[in-house]
Amino acid sequence: MVVGHFKEPLSLNEQTSSRYTTFMERSLPTSNDRGRNAGIMFYDTALDQSMTWAIGGFRSTDDAGFDLDDGGYALTGRVTHTPLYAKGGERLIHVGVSYSTRTADDVRLAARPETHNTNAWIDTGTFAATGSEILVLELAGVFGALHVEAEYFQIGVEGDSGVSDPDFDSWYVQAGYFLTGESRTYERTSAAFGRIIPRQNWDKKGGLGAWEIAVRYSTLDLDDSGITGGELSDITLGVNWYMNPNMRLMLNYIMADVENDAIGLDEDTDIITVRFQVDW
Repeated sequence: MVVGHFKEPLSLNEQTSSRYTTFMERSLPTSNDRGRNAGIMFYDTALDQSMTWAIGGFRSTDDAGFDLDDGGYALTGRVTHTPLYAKGGERLIHVGVSYSTRTADDVRLAARPETHNTNAWIDTGTFAATGSEILVLELAGVFGALHVEAEYFQIGVEGDSGVSDPDFDSWYVQAGYFLTGESRTYERTSAAFGRIIPRQNWDKKGGLGAWEIAVRYSTLDLDDSGITGGELSDITLGVNWYMNPNMRLMLNYIMADVENDAIGLDEDTDIITVRFQVDW
């Protein structure tokens, strides 16, 4: 059991720490998940750690865990299974499902391209609602140096009187490959990906560290039932250099395609981002 201000059990991409994500930013669909909230959660593993489950009750807060009086309530759960787990995780298949039902006085969904250096490009604006439901389907695999990951999100909103009940769909698929032969690590107790350990650290004696290339396609549609928030799709290419388990250099090239009829925006944009990361 855990009590406090922590992540709701929703989505593989969100449960994986930002220290260990393949790309600098999480995928477009996760821009509207719930992140951290105040609550209480029960969780455990089963079937010799091939299965995990978690369920909790939450009260919506701001990022610092405050503003309880203004927050809605949520019941959120997640179940995962690894039907294949071999060679210490160098070969695995992960499947999972997350679900959340929530109360709300109003709803607003928005997203920017997969970089925090810009404002939202698509936005429903705030509209009246009595609640919402979030469904996430998870699929991932590790096959030696190759890893793949995909998720589908559906957000159904229960409109207030006189307001329609829109459904918003989004999904992403990504793949990565370690040129130096490492495998992406997987934490069985949390059903999320973990820290990359290079086969050899970068040093003056010829150690190369770990080199990874990756690609992701993600899309989010915020148009439905009279709501014209727009549609955004990203293709992101990535190169990661892990100098050692605690240091990495990341390069992302993002090709963003936005269509937002509400503000007359229809264009393609290229974005390049770089990050040097140290964590412990």
